[in-house]
Amino acid sequence: MQKIKSRPIDAIRDFFVSPAFMFLPTALAMAGILLGEQMRMPCMIANAWLLALILFLSDDFLAIFMPFMGVMVDGTQYFGKWTDILDYLPWAIPVVIAFLFHFIVYRKPVRHGISARGNFAIAIAILLGGFGVLSFSDLISAEGIYHYIMCTAGLFLLYIIFYSNLRTKKRYDVYEHFLWCLFYIGLACSVMVLFYFMDYLLSTDKFRAHEYMDILYARNSVAPLLTMALPAPFYFAKKKTGAFSRVFAFLMGLMFYLSLMLTCARTALIFGSVMFLVCLGYFGYGKKGVVLKLVCLAFLAIAAVFAARHFGDEIWKMIKGRMDDGQLISTEEARYKLFFRSLEDFMRLPLLGIGLVSTVNDDICGATEGTLLWYHLYFPQIWGSMGLTGMAACVYQGTIRLRLCLYRPVLKTVAIALSFLGLFLYSQTDPGEFIPIPFGIMAILMFALLDRYYEDHSILSDDEKRNWLLFPGT
Repeated sequence: MQKIKSRPIDAIRDFFVSPAFMFLPTALAMAGILLGEQMRMPCMIANAWLLALILFLSDDFLAIFMPFMGVMVDGTQYFGKWTDILDYLPWAIPVVIAFLFHFIVYRKPVRHGISARGNFAIAIAILLGGFGVLSFSDLISAEGIYHYIMCTAGLFLLYIIFYSNLRTKKRYDVYEHFLWCLFYIGLACSVMVLFYFMDYLLSTDKFRAHEYMDILYARNSVAPLLTMALPAPFYFAKKKTGAFSRVFAFLMGLMFYLSLMLTCARTALIFGSVMFLVCLGYFGYGKKGVVLKLVCLAFLAIAAVFAARHFGDEIWKMIKGRMDDGQLISTEEARYKLFFRSLEDFMRLPLLGIGLVSTVNDDICGATEGTLLWYHLYFPQIWGSMGLTGMAACVYQGTIRLRLCLYRPVLKTVAIALSFLGLFLYSQTDPGEFIPIPFGIMAILMFALLDRYYEDHSILSDDEKRNWLLFPGT
């Protein structure tokens, strides 16, 4: 590998992508949780300005990802009350200037990988969805404009930016950098959940499970972040490092899973448990490090017994609070009704669907401030809002993504693929990637990374690469 000459500015840029630096935006995010509501916005602004500083000083666009996610973690606590942020928008002016400066001064050749085709197909399907039937008010609503722009041109442009940046020479492992980001995201989210849970346990008035869940109103934003972050500690536990650090990483994985359960999001209870079992299989696979794996599994058994004995009753009360008459899914709730509504909408407009920003389902569930009237189910969202066009685009994109995930797997690419699996599973009962910030962006970045791995490790010609990705068995 050709050695890259070092310059004084490189030391600063290397620091911005180091795990030591990435703890700083994580600490700011945690401070926004632990220091109370009055410190939440200052911590978000501090992370945003840290992001701006990186954009000014570094030509590496990936370096801003952790400060950006620090903003997002604290931002989950504003779910359903986005207008509270509007008064602070002037504080974002330095960030806008920094973005302009970065893309003017640190221009890079425009590149794209094979994922661009699938992303483009999905963008076209979203734009065509509801053509001729959407009302003018749907199209010009603030939520509609934002989601149309971000889910189409916005995410496609971000993919080009990420991939173009990834194709330049790096002085660090970009895949492990992303996994460190996931690790720190999981840490910040776990601190949030455990903070509210301990407040619940120590409360003198002993408020009930429903009141605990009202406090953790961000559960459907925090839980998917934790689900995506779950593979990261198991990657570091499996990586060839010191035994102590590997055991510590495994214990962090247990903490992530416990926090995931404590969100009391039903999707987390189901698919979070599936992901935990998958991650255990990923960690245990292979013949090396058998003794260390047995030690970690012993810790798992001890942690499970301890949690069941000391917190079992309270956890069970909270889980029961998420059930309706003992049922995990009630026939009276919105998601159940929306599934059948999606079939009706598909039969009514089978080619293009009713459109992503349609409001025809507001008789079943009202949209939270700043959100759309989603079906809250991944595949019904596709056939309901985009019809056959969306289904074809989804199959096309899914084929490319699956082949990328399976291409010459190594430890770190499998961890990234599992992180996307977490998002995909969670999306089955939540909007998932249809929420462009941050979940759509995270998915785009994951496949930009896998695109780069494919390009770097393939011995095929460009035509053979396309055939291998798009036509199984070639």
